[in-house]
Amino acid sequence: MQTLFELNPGRVIIRNVPIYYWIGLAYGNECPAPDTLVGGPDWIRTDWYDLQATLPAGTPNYTKEQWFIGNAPVLQRMLQTMLADRFKLVLKRDVKEIQGYNLVLAQEGKLKFSADQTTDTPPEARQSTPGVPIFPLLSTSISRLAASLQQPWLGRPIVDRTGLTGLYDIWLEFPEIGPAPQTDTAPGPNRGARDRLERMKALLPSKLESTTGLRLEPAKVPVETLVIVSVEKPSDN
Repeated sequence: MQTLFELNPGRVIIRNVPIYYWIGLAYGNECPAPDTLVGGPDWIRTDWYDLQATLPAGTPNYTKEQWFIGNAPVLQRMLQTMLADRFKLVLKRDVKEIQGYNLVLAQEGKLKFSADQTTDTPPEARQSTPGVPIFPLLSTSISRLAASLQQPWLGRPIVDRTGLTGLYDIWLEFPEIGPAPQTDTAPGPNRGARDRLERMKALLPSKLESTTGLRLEPAKVPVETLVIVSVEKPSDN
């Protein structure tokens, strides 16, 4: 089964992903959730595009987690340049209140302090039961957790209202979804993988609260938005 995003030393691949989400990846912390990117024609959300690019020598070896939460500045600038050149993308900034979440501590005693309190680290690639989806963040701050949940998981801005400091181990498992099939025969581009991801997204808020005691409460939050002024479909050549 092909993954939608691959990030290897010297190479980046995006498969079957609308340009709307490319822009989110390109602007990262400036565009932390889909609702903070507004405007543009319908096709940027419905037409699927692929990208395969070789990165110049000396490009830092970012992790996908760094990329998804907007902490891969060199890679993001390259993607911004490509979008401007290839899709003639023009953006402007604005501020508005949109629907998001406050992250609050609903039940004490469930969060586990990390044994390592020195470094806020990216998630490690681990799994328990083979094939069972997981959401792992080890030795992480609550602010990093909030950023990691925003995109691509919940797609809305999240404000940390917990007041918690220190680093924690957060490990969410989704046995309800079960192991991935050996082959994906569902119609459409990576349909099976996307369906599993959507099921994880739906379960994540309740799983987060039952496992960690942290609750996502819907709320209007002020955020800086990026407004799409203009964008064009690329030519075939």
